[in-house]
Parts: sequence; C-alpha cells; structure tokens
Amino acid sequence: MVERSEHHRNYYRASSLLELERCEESLAATEAEAANNLDRVRTVAAHRVAAEAGLNRSDGFRNRLSEFLLLPLSEVDYLTRDGMAKLFALLWRHVEEMSEDDSLRQGFIDRVLAAGLAPD
Repeated sequence: MVERSEHHRNYYRASSLLELERCEESLAATEAEAANNLDRVRTVAAHRVAAEAGLNRSDGFRNRLSEFLLLPLSEVDYLTRDGMAKLFALLWRHVEEMSEDDSLRQGFIDRVLAAGLAPD
C-alpha cells in the first residue's frame, strides 16, 4: 500500500521532469504513477503524450494523443480546474507544432476550446 504522503509523488515528479525536459525520467515516473494510482488514467495519458513529444517520437506522440482524446473529461474528479488547465497547456505546446490541417491537431483544439481550457 502506498503511504498517504507518497500518494501523488510520482504525478508531481513526472510533471516537474516534463517541465525540465527530462522526458525519459518523466515517462518512468508516469509509469510508476500509473501502477500506484489506477484511477489517474487521464493525467497519466497526458504525461505520456507530452513525454513522447519531448522525445521527438512522432508515432508515439500521435498514438498517445489519439488515446488521450478518447478519454472523457467529465470523469476527471481528482484535478482542480487549474490542474486541468496546466495539463492542457502542457499538451498545447506540442500540438500547436503540428500541421494546421492535421485532424488529430484539430480534434485536440476542439476539445480544449469546448472545455474552456485553452491557454492564453
């Protein structure tokens, strides 16, 4: 059983490592988070998308983004609005580099706008 003080440690570690562009380490922390917190599917998926993008793995990025877009946001009850906004801003940085006519890019943008979570 995970100690209460360590319950979200890997989530914050993965987030921080992404900000530092240490994507391999972030993926390891993300997988540890997935193993310890099975109900954190959406945040784990978002971290995987960002890490794949940071590692310049185009196919992995696209596959992970497709998976992420299939997850209903209405089921996220463990993040604040600010937490959701930070996750989407993290992904936005990578998605905006995609071709403007890319349907996956448009699907992400549509979701972000519909959720009211588009970064400034």
